[in-house]
Amino acid sequence: MRITKPTRFAALSLLFAFAAACSPVVPTPTPVPPTPTPTVTPNPAGLCANTLIPVKEGASWTYNNNVGTSNLEQFTATITEVRPDGFSVAVSSAGNPTVNQDWTCKPDGLVASDFNPGQGFMGLNVAGIQANLSSANATGVIVPANVQQGAQWPFGIDMAGSLSQGNLSADLKGNIASSMQAVGTESVTVPAGTFNNAVKVQGTSTVTVNASYQGINLPFTSTANLTLWFAPGVGWIKSTVSGNLLGTAFSATTELQSYKLPNQ
Repeated sequence: MRITKPTRFAALSLLFAFAAACSPVVPTPTPVPPTPTPTVTPNPAGLCANTLIPVKEGASWTYNNNVGTSNLEQFTATITEVRPDGFSVAVSSAGNPTVNQDWTCKPDGLVASDFNPGQGFMGLNVAGIQANLSSANATGVIVPANVQQGAQWPFGIDMAGSLSQGNLSADLKGNIASSMQAVGTESVTVPAGTFNNAVKVQGTSTVTVNASYQGINLPFTSTANLTLWFAPGVGWIKSTVSGNLLGTAFSATTELQSYKLPNQ
């Protein structure tokens, strides 16, 4: 899939949450006693079964994504097909064509091999910066099959394409590497309701890129801090992201507005 519409870096929140070979989930190193070593274990109910996200055909979630203080966008993600080893998601937002994305279900969790503009974590539209990117070589998982407190897991993906701002345009090639950790549970209130025992996940995402502009190579690195909340049986309900991209600080909050699950 190639992203041809501007997408928001604030959208980093769901390619890590909802977003292909899958590398093993990394357990937390042996903690100081008496804290037990956390683990991430596969779900025996099926490859697509997940304790955080209900992978069901027809399930739909609508979110508001607030970039900064005045830039609001809404998008809806709908699971259109579920297969034994994967599923398809259609993401729609006002004024943009629907984007379809395939996910792969692995024993350790769920992984998407493409950028997805509506769902959050990997857009690159900040201060007028537009991205036209393709992606490949996804490693790790985005959402583990079964998360226990303290569990850690990686996700990485290569990207290539171009960035443009006004009349300036640069080709780029690089990768995104993320490290996530489940840090506990808490009560979270969003427009869709109050969810007790929401699983809180924190992490960082580092973008390493070499941009080429008129024959000049310009390497740069940008790191974003992420916090995501999942309501078991409901899915991704909230996320925040902050960081600095090309000298421009950014922050965003995404919240669940409404959802519809089969048989509910």
